[in-house]
Amino acid sequence: MQDIRGGLFETIVTCRFPWVEVGLELDWYFRLFKAATGMDMNMEILSTINNRIYTLIRAFWIREYGHWDRAYDTPPAKWFKRPLSKGPLKGAKLDYDGYQKMLSWYYELRGGWDERGGIPRRDTLKRLGLDFVIPQLESRVNLN
Repeated sequence: MQDIRGGLFETIVTCRFPWVEVGLELDWYFRLFKAATGMDMNMEILSTINNRIYTLIRAFWIREYGHWDRAYDTPPAKWFKRPLSKGPLKGAKLDYDGYQKMLSWYYELRGGWDERGGIPRRDTLKRLGLDFVIPQLESRVNLN
């Protein structure tokens, strides 16, 4: 969903209303994009673009903080300890181990971020054409 909601609609700069509210099939966005630009677009191409975007955003934050670990991607401890006090999920709380497992899976799905903290691997940066960020990141973290 992140690739569709934050990727497709933000990348091709279009409104998601027809998809969310009217049920317009995603394929129509690709057809309209081609009609407007002459460029072919599909989910595979978009996935690569999205991985570049999200990986570059991650690289920016690692550069700015000077280090990175899983704590930056983990909600506050109270979310795992204190159950919700109202609403349809009253009494529920996040499962810490389940969340960490999901986070590891997300790092891998992102296209090659490491297990330690979602730091993009050197080979991932190269594959995505983001070689130019490697020197700055290497001075702050181990890229594997």
